[in-house]
Amino acid sequence: MTKQKEKAKLVALPVYSFQTSQEAWEFLNEHLFLTEQFAVSGGAKYVYDMFINIKDPVVDPKFNFARMFNYHDAKWVMLQNNYLDTGELTKLKTDLAKRDMKASSHWTHTLRFHNKKENGKECLISLTISKRQGELEPVLIMHTRAIEVTKRFLLDLLLVQRIAEYIIPKVKYNLTIYCPMVYQDADTFTMYHSHRDLFKLLKGKGAQTTWQSRDR
Repeated sequence: MTKQKEKAKLVALPVYSFQTSQEAWEFLNEHLFLTEQFAVSGGAKYVYDMFINIKDPVVDPKFNFARMFNYHDAKWVMLQNNYLDTGELTKLKTDLAKRDMKASSHWTHTLRFHNKKENGKECLISLTISKRQGELEPVLIMHTRAIEVTKRFLLDLLLVQRIAEYIIPKVKYNLTIYCPMVYQDADTFTMYHSHRDLFKLLKGKGAQTTWQSRDR
């Protein structure tokens, strides 16, 4: 007796589109804070399999990482040293300089992020630069293991911005991010209050959820 073959199903994953990296960071933090249906485990709230598209992937140059997160130059140097191999980055820049940016051209290169720290969590996996036929602007595709939305996400977006400025200088591009797991840590998210008043975000939203009460 043969089993009837199941029909293939098209599953639509959440896709969020933004103009800038700053807008993406703000939306995700507030969306997870204000939306109730996401999974909660321990002190974190989770969203799975999310796609993020950013048309102009830039972080606000006036954003103060030191004031918000106590991130100083040493943190930035540590992030670069952990994830990037300067030799590979230089070779990629050289290879891309030889590539045609015309609309008719198509090619793909991938930069793999390293994880040199013994206690590193390997949140960033790779960054693929893709020039697609018929499109004027290349697309950068960032693959991640996990994204912590409040502290690390914006710094990771800045890292990608600086990489792009180095390997494809003065070239406009779009950024697509695939996130198997996005999470908001309750304790870390309280830092967001320095950026936007959490009480004002909750105003007029009705009864507070357990998650929102925890973050107060």
